[in-house]
Amino acid sequence: MDRRLRNGGLRTRHLAGNNIMDTTAIGQNSIYIGSVIFLISLFLGCWLSRSNNWPTADGFIESSEIIKKENQTGEGNRFEYQAIIKYNYKVSGTKIVSDQIDSMMGWKQLHGSKRLAQKSCREFPVGKRVLVYYDPNDPYRACLKPGVPPFVFALMFVGTSGIGIGVYIFFFL
Repeated sequence: MDRRLRNGGLRTRHLAGNNIMDTTAIGQNSIYIGSVIFLISLFLGCWLSRSNNWPTADGFIESSEIIKKENQTGEGNRFEYQAIIKYNYKVSGTKIVSDQIDSMMGWKQLHGSKRLAQKSCREFPVGKRVLVYYDPNDPYRACLKPGVPPFVFALMFVGTSGIGIGVYIFFFL
């Protein structure tokens, strides 16, 4: 039977006889962790959205290949696939080569399936002309897909959910 108790000013729930859980601490921790995740995703979103306003240059896909990476887990070997798309572009007469697809500088997207990596390679086949967005303060920082990647919005949702769950636990349980 589930009944509510007051224990030293802390809201607690009495579970199955003698197990007492401090819902105040759980609610506070959920609010804290959700807030941290939300603020990080908000910062990332603001920072990455700047790439939408970067100047552009005409580019050319030099190579488009898939690399198979072995990832050892406790259950055995697992393979992940990475699409490596290299392109070149010119800024102020200097030829620059890059392999950064989206605005998450330095992060390389690994795919759990070969099919997803092949999709990236089909989107950017060798010889294709592309529009390259580059940072005016550092032309070597560039991408083909500017803006905020979808996972940042998913991270915002996780953070907001954590806050909502924490508020519910803190105030209503």
